[in-house]
Amino acid sequence: MRCNTNWADVDDVLFPINCVNDWHWILARLNFKERCIYIYNSLRSAQNDRSATEYVTSYSVLLPLFLQATNFYDSRDDIDTTAGAYEGKRITDPFRIEIVENMPIQNDVDCGVHMFSAAEFFVDGKVMGHDYDVKEHRARYASSLYLYARWKESSSCVSEDEGPLKLKRTSA
Repeated sequence: MRCNTNWADVDDVLFPINCVNDWHWILARLNFKERCIYIYNSLRSAQNDRSATEYVTSYSVLLPLFLQATNFYDSRDDIDTTAGAYEGKRITDPFRIEIVENMPIQNDVDCGVHMFSAAEFFVDGKVMGHDYDVKEHRARYASSLYLYARWKESSSCVSEDEGPLKLKRTSA
């Protein structure tokens, strides 16, 4: 699935969140049908859960307003906004927030690897179990990035943000 896929065509949207004050990354998953934002957090404690929830709360409040303003639910005949998770709620009420349990806990500064892995496991329909090896995934991601950079170099590919800066026009 591409990043620019219309939200009306998916059930879940994954997005990384940088918890700036905690120097930490978490993954959030917005599920439209369950009217919920799930938090994938590799640091688990009462304080870390509270902090992650605070960061996600802004999304929980703003996203329903955005969805209403863009007439999102008009394009989704598979979501009944009067029943199930929507029953008794206004369309602009905040989404429910739930922390995903039983995630592997990070032992080092590997929150980014944990976050990418959680996204990858979700997309592949797998569960991150207790046999998750962060070193293995870190090495795999590093290898992939290295090979991608080599391919770009040998193919003379330039990403938009790596292209030459555009000069500002001046009036003569």
